[in-house]
Amino acid sequence: MADGLTPHYLPVKLHRIIQNATQIFHIDKRKPSDVELSYIVGESDDMVAAASSSRYYVEML
Repeated sequence: MADGLTPHYLPVKLHRIIQNATQIFHIDKRKPSDVELSYIVGESDDMVAAASSSRYYVEML
């Protein structure tokens, strides 16, 4: 019985998400990116914070 307090684990294969995005957006890994590293880190932190603050917990595999 779910009480709303028990976390529900949703497996997320981070490697697979990156691979799919690379294919969808036609990203060439041999070319430099124009995305700043600080932007990537900040957005990743925000994503983890949003996931952990919800009733669902996203486990990054």
